[in-house]
Amino acid sequence: MQDETNVRLYIFSICKTPEEITEAVGIPCDKFWRIGDKRGKSIIKQKENGWALNSGLPNSASLEEHIKKLLERLSPYKEKIRMFAQHEDVQFSCIIYTATRPPLYFSKKVIQQINYLEASLDIDLYIVPNEATNAGGMPT
Repeated sequence: MQDETNVRLYIFSICKTPEEITEAVGIPCDKFWRIGDKRGKSIIKQKENGWALNSGLPNSASLEEHIKKLLERLSPYKEKIRMFAQHEDVQFSCIIYTATRPPLYFSKKVIQQINYLEASLDIDLYIVPNEATNAGGMPT
């Protein structure tokens, strides 16, 4: 399996619609959902409106590249996001699917930039074994 990485900024709101979030932040999202929408193919329904902005890079790019690119995309809108975060839930999300243990390093600058957005940081790491690894994700 080739590693896959996704880095996104999410904004969750019970009060604001995705369109209102877009208007407040100033940049169109890459994905959105509304309260009551089904979550994927499941029967679970969304409990809040959501707005997501991706890094724009392919899934094969490194975590560091994704983070750098998303922070660049967000830079012109950081003041509006910061203001929005005072009333809504803003989350900086990193999702990694890998057969090996990836380096999880965040420079001071990256941490400061995420903190400036007043965003929480969510890291989901999934070790997915492939033919060259055993079930524990360790090389054989």
